[in-house]
Amino acid sequence: MSADQTKQRFANGFSTRHSRRNVVKGAALGLSAVGAGISPAVAGPSNSTSTSRSAAQDDITLQVTVWLGDAEFQAMEELAARYRENHPNVTVEYINIVDGGPWGRDKLQQMIAGGTPPALMMLNTGQFEAFGSRDALANLDERIAAESYDMGIYWPAAVEGCKIDGAVYGLPKDISDHVVYLNTDLFEAAGVELPSNEWTWDEFREIATQLTRDDADQWGISINNAAWSWGGFVHPNGGQILNDERTECLLNSPEAIEALEVYYGFLTTDGVSVPPGTLPQTPGSGDQFLSQITAMHMAGPWFRPGLVENEPFNWTIRLFPRPAGGDPPVTVLYTDQWSMASTTDNPDEAWELLKFLGGEEGQTIWSEIYGSRSITPIQALAESDAWLGYGGEEHRDDNQTILDQLARTVPPPTNFGDGAKVENIWNEQFELVMVGQQDVETAVQTIVEQVNGILQGP
Repeated sequence: MSADQTKQRFANGFSTRHSRRNVVKGAALGLSAVGAGISPAVAGPSNSTSTSRSAAQDDITLQVTVWLGDAEFQAMEELAARYRENHPNVTVEYINIVDGGPWGRDKLQQMIAGGTPPALMMLNTGQFEAFGSRDALANLDERIAAESYDMGIYWPAAVEGCKIDGAVYGLPKDISDHVVYLNTDLFEAAGVELPSNEWTWDEFREIATQLTRDDADQWGISINNAAWSWGGFVHPNGGQILNDERTECLLNSPEAIEALEVYYGFLTTDGVSVPPGTLPQTPGSGDQFLSQITAMHMAGPWFRPGLVENEPFNWTIRLFPRPAGGDPPVTVLYTDQWSMASTTDNPDEAWELLKFLGGEEGQTIWSEIYGSRSITPIQALAESDAWLGYGGEEHRDDNQTILDQLARTVPPPTNFGDGAKVENIWNEQFELVMVGQQDVETAVQTIVEQVNGILQGP
């Protein structure tokens, strides 16, 4: 299972649950379209669900593509029903892409290329930039300026995550930095003290060693082969993945190589991480943590609902460890967006729905309906008692830790049109490191050569 699939699969809990980052299985047609305020639509895009105005009733249907698990999809339907209360002439028809490539991007691309784009689409980093670079998304700058729409309600990083070449092409749905989850029950059973938020790489290694048991299937950590995980080691060590202009891969710097050797060394040298293929029945890092096979887990705030709702054990959160004498942790920040198709038949109505989904009214209702998952992009809402109190008062400090990390984040290295291509390259090469077929330096040499070939062209 790839790191991206792991991130998708365990965003909302156990493997038997579905989540916002889960490519949900089991839909024979690959799409499940359900309308709020209408009967369920036929699965998949169809010209029969016309979005043009009815001369008789002035009703329209706005299709919205999402990629959600069962619980979140039901909550999204309720959100649409709330919107319809004040917009009775608008029917929101969700198309839940459950088997159309990572986060539904392949099926969505087919819809756009086939001339049947949805009015709005739920996107994420990489996917957003890829569609925007192909002119598939509407530039929102003029609408924002004409209405003096207040972009100041959002975290600044959330706004930046909705821009392409300085122009706004979406409104933020949520944002995610990254932290380390600790199973405090396993810490207590092993007699290991909980670390501070200032713990170092050496302390992390020592704790992971103490929590790894030779007489049982228990390890200190499970390594995620993902830039949002290993990037949390590269950046505080003074390294970068790509340069700011996205024209050169910088993983061959001494700082980056040192950090990557430490990170993958938890598996290949220290033996404190689950070896690939050891537990085929529990292959993903999130599942391993939830099953108490590992005592620590690196993930975003989207991992909390599975812990809060299922209560598998007692837990807490810490920042990523830092290099000895180095900078505080710096993690990658991802943004999910609501965007409008550039060729939608009803741009004004789509814009009104977009403002609701990404704006203060819709975000507040969403928080009431579904609770807390990732970080709400609206700063005041994230700093409210409702968000900080998610999971109970015992997790208020954990939630504050997540917000505190926002001050030290960097944009994801995949936030450009060819981001998915370069991500595939380093995923494949570091996978070979994880299974012992090459060392970090060899992997980096191949990554830099191939990635630069994409970034710099022929």
